[in-house]
Amino acid sequence: MLHKIRTITAESGRSVLAALADHYTLLLVLVTAAGLCLRLHDLGNASISMDEAVDLFLAGLSISDIWAYIAHGFIFHPPLFYWVQHIVLFFGTGEFIVRLPSALYGALTIPVVYLMGKEFHSRDVGILAAGLLAVSPFHIFYSQDARPYTMMLLFCAIALVYFMEAMKTDSGNAWVMFGIFSGLSVWIVFYAAVLTFSLMLFVVIDRRRRILMGFDENRALYVGMIFYLIVIMPLAGMIRDLFMLREVSDVTWGLKGLDVVTESFRDFFAHNELLMALAIVMLIIGVAGLYRYDRRKCALLVTMILTPLAVSVLISYKLAIEPRYALIILPALLVGIAMTCAVTDSLIKKEKIIPRLGILVLFLVFITVISIPPVQDLYTSTAKFNQDWRNMSVTVSALTGPGDVVVVLPDYMARPFDYYYSADREGTTEFAVTTTTQLENAYRLKGSHRMVVIEDADRQAPPMQWVLARSDLCLSEGEVSVYCIR
Repeated sequence: MLHKIRTITAESGRSVLAALADHYTLLLVLVTAAGLCLRLHDLGNASISMDEAVDLFLAGLSISDIWAYIAHGFIFHPPLFYWVQHIVLFFGTGEFIVRLPSALYGALTIPVVYLMGKEFHSRDVGILAAGLLAVSPFHIFYSQDARPYTMMLLFCAIALVYFMEAMKTDSGNAWVMFGIFSGLSVWIVFYAAVLTFSLMLFVVIDRRRRILMGFDENRALYVGMIFYLIVIMPLAGMIRDLFMLREVSDVTWGLKGLDVVTESFRDFFAHNELLMALAIVMLIIGVAGLYRYDRRKCALLVTMILTPLAVSVLISYKLAIEPRYALIILPALLVGIAMTCAVTDSLIKKEKIIPRLGILVLFLVFITVISIPPVQDLYTSTAKFNQDWRNMSVTVSALTGPGDVVVVLPDYMARPFDYYYSADREGTTEFAVTTTTQLENAYRLKGSHRMVVIEDADRQAPPMQWVLARSDLCLSEGEVSVYCIR
């Protein structure tokens, strides 16, 4: 028995060494490790943001209360991410701990994108697409954000890999796994359904004649879609109610029309015009190269990029759309850019100038070098979310003493502020207010004690006019200011 164990262990070791001896596997390991390091670096440095604080509050509720809170329309995301974060909070509430899952989801997406690139063209394209994702400032930013977006992208990317296998083999297992992971992605962010819609649109166009032949000819596809519907069915009532709430309310934030496209691309490339222009040129070259290689896959790639963008533009007048929702097109976008490697490789091979592996390494080095400035900017920002609540709580503690009154305006800002500040610990009285009447009530209760107001509000609104008429500015931190009432 011991001899068998030793034999199995030795064979396993040889298998691992043989895999690592493969240049592509070794490159993928290095790229993924680098991507993980970039996502873990300074992970707990930035102050918790407003959105993170709201999500952490929700994750701190019970499993059933999370569902009820979402169902009542207090937040427009499904519960799966918050259920997972609820478990994470048992290990701690520090910035590093609560952001760690997002960093891990982001790093795990890198090898999945490699598989996508490999399916679209080759291992070269897969490695380059993985490298692009590893150093993407946009993806690194959301990998350091305790919110659901990198978790959604990981599940979407896995669904895409199974989709490509299903389209190639028509395997029932592949269609079922595609249906399951696509459904689970909707449990993380509702907007993931837009990607599934895009893929199904492609299937309908690509298989239009076969679909008309009936169930037997499309059994595997239909079974996969049935699994998708089964997975999302418990969300049906919640989705209907939440969209009805959004339908009757005015959209006061988010992007509109073609701004969705332009701002998303700017965010993708860290508002670096040179980097964005280079990426767009590479994307055009890559898509053209894929068209020559496989027109069907080219049509799929274009559908995966353009359809979600078109849907986003159309619904932006009814629902709030932000660049972070465009994460669902990032894998396809990077694969398209990575296809430039295949085009260049085919040209260089004719002249036999440089080996294939050398071309790949040069591309990876080039990507890394041009990505250094935006990634550095990401880390050197003093307040990544332009709201340094950690420093704000220290300042308020220094300005106040026992018996003083602390007012947060508007009331929802109490979420990130209270992540760091405790009125009980400081001996103060805290009020989260929205109206002028609430401000006046707090003012009457302060008596002879000091009163400070922490605000991020409309300067022309009546509550802020009340504050400005009775106070001096004590501190300004990014978008947030502290006023001391006279």
